Amino acid sequence: MIFAIQVAGSIIVIIWIIYLWTKLLNSYEKIDKKSQNNEKLINYYENIEKENNKKSQNDEKLLDCYEKVYKTNYKKNYKTKKELGNEYELQIGRYFQSLNFKIYYNGINNGKKDGGIDIIGWNCEKVLLIQCKNYRSQINQDLLRKFIGDCKIYEEKNKYKIKEREIKRIFASNSTADYGANKFLNENRNILEFLRIQAKCRC
Repeated sequence: MIFAIQVAGSIIVIIWIIYLWTKLLNSYEKIDKKSQNNEKLINYYENIEKENNKKSQNDEKLLDCYEKVYKTNYKKNYKTKKELGNEYELQIGRYFQSLNFKIYYNGINNGKKDGGIDIIGWNCEKVLLIQCKNYRSQINQDLLRKFIGDCKIYEEKNKYKIKEREIKRIFASNSTADYGANKFLNENRNILEFLRIQAKCRC
Protein backbone atom coordinates (compact mmCIF):
# COMPACT_ATOMS: atom_id res chain seq x y z
CA MET A 1 0.00 0.00 0.00
CA ILE A 2 2.75 2.41 0.96
CA PHE A 3 4.67 1.47 -2.21
CA ALA A 4 1.59 2.18 -4.35
CA ILE A 5 1.25 5.62 -2.74
CA GLN A 6 4.91 6.35 -3.36
CA VAL A 7 4.60 5.31 -7.02
CA ALA A 8 1.47 7.42 -7.39
CA GLY A 9 3.24 10.37 -5.77
CA SER A 10 6.23 9.94 -8.07
CA ILE A 11 3.95 9.88 -11.12
CA ILE A 12 2.18 13.03 -9.96
CA VAL A 13 5.54 14.75 -9.44
CA ILE A 14 6.71 13.64 -12.90
CA ILE A 15 3.45 14.84 -14.48
CA TRP A 16 3.82 18.17 -12.64
CA ILE A 17 7.42 18.51 -13.81
CA ILE A 18 6.37 17.74 -17.42
CA TYR A 19 3.56 20.28 -17.16
CA LEU A 20 5.91 22.97 -15.86
CA TRP A 21 8.50 22.14 -18.50
CA THR A 22 5.87 22.35 -21.26
CA LYS A 23 4.64 25.66 -19.93
CA LEU A 24 8.19 26.94 -19.77
CA LEU A 25 8.83 25.87 -23.38
CA ASN A 26 5.62 27.57 -24.51
CA SER A 27 6.69 30.69 -22.70
CA TYR A 28 10.09 30.61 -24.45
CA GLU A 29 8.35 30.09 -27.81
CA LYS A 30 6.12 33.11 -27.16
CA ILE A 31 9.13 35.19 -26.17
CA ASP A 32 10.96 34.03 -29.28
CA LYS A 33 7.96 34.83 -31.49
CA LYS A 34 7.63 38.23 -29.82
CA SER A 35 11.33 38.81 -30.36
CA GLN A 36 10.96 37.84 -34.03
CA ASN A 37 7.98 40.16 -34.38
CA ASN A 38 9.98 42.96 -32.78
CA GLU A 39 12.81 42.32 -35.19
CA LYS A 40 10.37 42.39 -38.10
CA LEU A 41 8.94 45.63 -36.76
CA ILE A 42 12.41 47.11 -36.36
CA ASN A 43 13.30 46.02 -39.90
CA TYR A 44 10.05 47.50 -41.16
CA TYR A 45 10.78 50.88 -39.59
CA GLU A 46 14.38 50.73 -40.74
CA ASN A 47 13.16 50.17 -44.31
CA ILE A 48 10.74 53.07 -43.98
CA GLU A 49 13.55 55.26 -42.68
CA LYS A 50 15.78 54.22 -45.59
CA GLU A 51 13.00 55.03 -48.05
CA ASN A 52 12.44 58.39 -46.39
CA ASN A 53 16.16 59.12 -46.55
CA LYS A 54 16.19 58.22 -50.24
CA LYS A 55 13.15 60.42 -50.80
CA SER A 56 14.79 63.24 -48.86
CA GLN A 57 17.97 62.91 -50.91
CA ASN A 58 15.93 62.91 -54.11
CA ASP A 59 14.02 65.98 -52.93
CA GLU A 60 17.31 67.74 -52.16
CA LYS A 61 18.64 66.86 -55.61
CA LEU A 62 15.41 68.15 -57.16
CA LEU A 63 15.63 71.38 -55.15
CA ASP A 64 19.26 71.83 -56.20
CA CYS A 65 18.21 71.32 -59.79
CA TYR A 66 15.40 73.89 -59.51
CA GLU A 67 17.72 76.35 -57.78
CA LYS A 68 20.28 76.03 -60.57
CA VAL A 69 17.61 76.52 -63.23
CA TYR A 70 16.12 79.46 -61.31
CA LYS A 71 19.48 81.14 -60.76
CA THR A 72 20.42 80.67 -64.40
CA ASN A 73 17.15 82.15 -65.66
CA TYR A 74 17.17 84.84 -62.98
CA LYS A 75 20.67 85.97 -63.90
CA LYS A 76 19.78 85.78 -67.56
CA ASN A 77 16.61 87.91 -67.25
CA TYR A 78 17.50 90.13 -64.32
CA LYS A 79 18.73 93.66 -65.00
CA THR A 80 20.21 96.09 -62.52
CA LYS A 81 18.70 99.52 -61.88
CA LYS A 82 21.66 101.01 -63.73
CA GLU A 83 21.02 98.84 -66.80
CA LEU A 84 17.31 99.70 -66.76
CA GLY A 85 18.16 103.38 -66.37
CA ASN A 86 20.60 103.29 -69.28
CA GLU A 87 18.08 101.54 -71.51
CA TYR A 88 15.47 104.15 -70.67
CA GLU A 89 17.90 106.99 -71.42
CA LEU A 90 18.66 105.42 -74.81
CA GLN A 91 14.92 105.12 -75.47
CA ILE A 92 14.32 108.80 -74.63
CA GLY A 93 17.38 109.85 -76.63
CA ARG A 94 16.12 108.01 -79.71
CA TYR A 95 12.73 109.66 -79.29
CA PHE A 96 14.26 113.13 -79.52
CA GLN A 97 16.60 112.06 -82.31
CA SER A 98 13.45 111.24 -84.28
CA LEU A 99 12.47 114.92 -83.73
CA ASN A 100 15.74 115.99 -85.41
CA PHE A 101 17.73 116.77 -82.26
CA LYS A 102 21.36 115.84 -81.89
CA ILE A 103 21.81 113.86 -78.68
CA TYR A 104 24.60 113.48 -76.14
CA TYR A 105 24.11 110.77 -73.49
CA ASN A 106 25.59 112.63 -70.56
CA GLY A 107 24.41 110.16 -67.89
CA ILE A 108 25.67 107.05 -69.68
CA ASN A 109 29.03 108.64 -70.53
CA ASN A 110 29.72 110.35 -67.22
CA GLY A 111 27.84 108.23 -64.67
CA LYS A 112 27.51 109.91 -61.27
CA LYS A 113 29.37 112.94 -62.60
CA ASP A 114 26.54 113.83 -64.99
CA GLY A 115 25.47 116.78 -62.81
CA GLY A 116 21.86 115.61 -62.76
CA ILE A 117 21.46 115.93 -66.56
CA ASP A 118 21.03 112.56 -68.28
CA ILE A 119 20.63 113.74 -71.87
CA ILE A 120 21.63 116.92 -73.66
CA GLY A 121 19.93 117.56 -76.98
CA TRP A 122 20.27 120.46 -79.41
CA ASN A 123 19.45 121.87 -82.79
CA CYS A 124 19.79 125.34 -84.27
CA GLU A 125 17.02 126.81 -82.13
CA LYS A 126 16.83 124.84 -78.88
CA VAL A 127 18.86 123.11 -76.19
CA LEU A 128 17.24 120.25 -74.30
CA LEU A 129 18.26 119.36 -70.76
CA ILE A 130 16.64 116.03 -69.91
CA GLN A 131 16.41 113.97 -66.75
CA CYS A 132 15.21 110.35 -67.16
CA LYS A 133 13.61 108.30 -64.38
CA ASN A 134 12.60 104.71 -65.06
CA TYR A 135 10.71 104.43 -61.77
CA ARG A 136 7.85 102.24 -60.53
CA SER A 137 6.94 104.71 -57.79
CA GLN A 138 5.45 108.14 -58.50
CA ILE A 139 7.63 111.18 -59.11
CA ASN A 140 7.59 113.66 -56.25
CA GLN A 141 8.14 117.41 -56.08
CA ASP A 142 11.62 117.11 -54.54
CA LEU A 143 12.96 115.33 -57.63
CA LEU A 144 11.59 118.06 -59.89
CA ARG A 145 13.03 120.86 -57.75
CA LYS A 146 16.44 119.18 -57.67
CA PHE A 147 16.43 118.80 -61.45
CA ILE A 148 15.66 122.51 -61.95
CA GLY A 149 18.57 123.36 -59.64
CA ASP A 150 20.91 121.05 -61.59
CA CYS A 151 19.78 122.66 -64.85
CA LYS A 152 20.54 126.16 -63.60
CA ILE A 153 24.06 125.11 -62.57
CA TYR A 154 24.64 123.52 -66.00
CA GLU A 155 23.28 126.61 -67.81
CA GLU A 156 25.54 128.92 -65.83
CA LYS A 157 28.63 126.83 -66.59
CA ASN A 158 27.83 126.37 -70.30
CA LYS A 159 26.61 129.78 -71.46
CA TYR A 160 29.04 129.72 -74.39
CA LYS A 161 27.51 126.43 -75.65
CA ILE A 162 23.91 127.49 -75.25
CA LYS A 163 24.38 130.96 -76.76
CA GLU A 164 21.03 132.43 -77.85
CA ARG A 165 19.12 129.16 -78.12
CA GLU A 166 15.95 128.45 -76.17
CA ILE A 167 16.43 126.15 -73.18
CA LYS A 168 13.89 123.40 -72.52
CA ARG A 169 14.08 121.46 -69.28
CA ILE A 170 12.37 118.10 -69.60
CA PHE A 171 11.75 115.54 -66.88
CA ALA A 172 10.97 112.23 -68.62
CA SER A 173 9.61 109.34 -66.62
CA ASN A 174 8.10 105.90 -66.93
CA SER A 175 5.93 106.75 -63.92
CA THR A 176 3.33 109.42 -63.13
CA ALA A 177 3.73 112.53 -60.99
CA ASP A 178 2.11 112.53 -57.55
CA TYR A 179 -0.26 115.26 -56.31
CA GLY A 180 2.49 117.59 -55.04
CA ALA A 181 4.55 117.18 -58.20
CA ASN A 182 1.52 117.88 -60.43
CA LYS A 183 0.77 121.03 -58.48
CA PHE A 184 4.41 122.13 -58.81
CA LEU A 185 4.38 121.43 -62.57
CA ASN A 186 1.19 123.46 -63.07
CA GLU A 187 2.74 126.40 -61.23
CA ASN A 188 6.01 126.17 -63.22
CA ARG A 189 4.94 125.35 -66.76
CA ASN A 190 7.35 127.87 -68.24
CA ILE A 191 10.29 126.39 -66.33
CA LEU A 192 9.82 122.64 -66.60
CA GLU A 193 8.02 120.15 -68.81
CA PHE A 194 7.02 116.70 -67.54
CA LEU A 195 7.05 114.01 -70.21
CA ARG A 196 5.66 110.58 -69.48
CA ILE A 197 7.02 107.90 -71.80
CA GLN A 198 6.39 104.25 -70.94
CA ALA A 199 9.60 102.26 -70.66
CA LYS A 200 9.94 99.44 -73.17
CA CYS A 201 11.71 97.25 -70.61
CA ARG A 202 10.75 96.79 -66.93
CA CYS A 203 12.50 93.39 -66.39
